Amino acid sequence: MKKLISIFALSLLLTACVFFKPSDETIINAVIASKSQPELLKVVSAQKVNGWEDGEFYVAEVEYILEFQKGIAEVQSQLTDQVQRDFFGTLINGLGSAALAVEYGIFKRGDQFGKKETFKFRKTEQGWMLAQ
Repeated sequence: MKKLISIFALSLLLTACVFFKPSDETIINAVIASKSQPELLKVVSAQKVNGWEDGEFYVAEVEYILEFQKGIAEVQSQLTDQVQRDFFGTLINGLGSAALAVEYGIFKRGDQFGKKETFKFRKTEQGWMLAQ
């Protein structure tokens, strides 16, 4: 009986020391939510390829594929329509288009772009949340 109680107490102690991690589904859903921009980018596939504990965080390495919902020319046209035709509006338009071109190059609707990135998760009262 003492042996059984000792084994039970040891298993409780070991269970308390185990670092729990977010499910792959939680990780993928968080990546999709953070990287999708409904009118421009859509995550068409995502896969967790690695993960590790880092202090108070769980770090997940994820590969994902973005698909462009619009081409760069379409985006530039929309930015032009949305901003005022003054110096600052023109500057904002140019910077927005340039930032997209630097990040993804010249893209067309339907082009896909693969990325591999790490994401940090923190355990909260409401479950695992993306910390970035």
